[in-house]
Amino acid sequence: MKCVLADTRLGALRTRTSARRRKRFAFRNTSQHASKQREWKAFDQQAGIHLAVNETSMQVG
Repeated sequence: MKCVLADTRLGALRTRTSARRRKRFAFRNTSQHASKQREWKAFDQQAGIHLAVNETSMQVG
């Protein structure tokens, strides 16, 4: 449950910043946007792994 909440919070943060950026950099090309999306996907995966590790270590402790 905690993991799910944390993930949604990350998603909310991401959409908020990207919405701000979308207005500012609307003129930029789509290839750059695609690379940014890939970056965010990798970041989300890393964050999920870290959260999972924290959860398990807390349970063990």
